[in-house]
Amino acid sequence: MANMLGAMRIVYRRLLPALVAAAAACPASAQNLRYDPTIFTSSKWVQVSPDYSYLNGCVTGYRAFDFSDTGYFTLDNKVHGDWKEGGNGNITIRIRLGPQEGQSILLIFDGTDTLQPNVPSNTTTDVPPNPADGSFTFRHYDRFRKCAAP
Repeated sequence: MANMLGAMRIVYRRLLPALVAAAAACPASAQNLRYDPTIFTSSKWVQVSPDYSYLNGCVTGYRAFDFSDTGYFTLDNKVHGDWKEGGNGNITIRIRLGPQEGQSILLIFDGTDTLQPNVPSNTTTDVPPNPADGSFTFRHYDRFRKCAAP
């Protein structure tokens, strides 16, 4: 009996965050969204400026966003967090793990197939970001384009 209660506690602890995330990902005011969320979740969004297409991010996930239906995202296979679309069609991401935990970034959506981080032009360097430690630096000229459907 004690083993069964212990197992139920483990399942509950693992299930609770997923239930909370699912509830948060299904807002009551979904009719206020400008775009169908599947625009963002149907395929990866790979970095095209600077051009990293030779790294095949659409397949490998390298230098690419992968947005899930549950409201989570992965960037570059290392940076994790949650995302939501605002009523204006832009996406706000919030990093949940790593040295940049809690940081929010606005991604401007052009309405078709491009996302651009909204960062000041004078706050970054020309040094390419190194996400090996689970962080990522956005630059004002970064662009992400939707991959072809898998």
